[in-house]
Amino acid sequence: MNRFGRITTEIAAAALLGAAWLTSAGCEVIGFVGDAVDSEQEVEFTAKYAGLNGKRVAVLIDAPLDAQYEHPRAVPGLCDLISAGLRESCEGAQILPPNYVVAYQANNVYWHTMDIEDIAKALKVERLVIVDLVEYRLMAPGNSYLWDGVIVGDINVYEADSLDPTAIAFQERLKVRFPPVDGVRRDQYPQATIEQGLQIKFAQDSVNLFRNYTRKKGDIKDEARQERHRS
Repeated sequence: MNRFGRITTEIAAAALLGAAWLTSAGCEVIGFVGDAVDSEQEVEFTAKYAGLNGKRVAVLIDAPLDAQYEHPRAVPGLCDLISAGLRESCEGAQILPPNYVVAYQANNVYWHTMDIEDIAKALKVERLVIVDLVEYRLMAPGNSYLWDGVIVGDINVYEADSLDPTAIAFQERLKVRFPPVDGVRRDQYPQATIEQGLQIKFAQDSVNLFRNYTRKKGDIKDEARQERHRS
């Protein structure tokens, strides 16, 4: 199984784990209401930006210093997962190895203040996918007893070979939460499990912006119900 296949498998496992958490918390698992056959029908989604295909691409994670200090796996973990997903999903794209990108950022701590053209030239790429992390946490502020992971990030794409490489060619804000249900205590699951599940979910949603894919209607409705249940 390829790297992105493992990511997708782990996301599916996370969904099942969410159902188990609901049961363990004493809540009723909300099932899909409607025709079971309809729930299996596939919904097609088209890539919101297809400009990575056939290009040399680097993924950079821009995280605040305090987030990097508190969560040292934030930058390398997300860079690894998103790069792996793009490599498998974007036809003909050459994705720069994440360890090379992370090393470049470590050796150029003020890279985020550099001109886009200079970064692209240094990395020898035509596209820069810069993920600007707005929020990265594993617990809600003021609550150290329950896991409530959240990542909010802006996905920005720059085209280094365009007439204006400094202009954002594509931008989308994503927000993901993990665990998928409330009430998961810290003593139930280790931090590494929660952080990995959170990163995997954010990486999959990020990669989905750049590829065509399908999802079952039932899965979409179930995810929407989970989100309403938490709000």
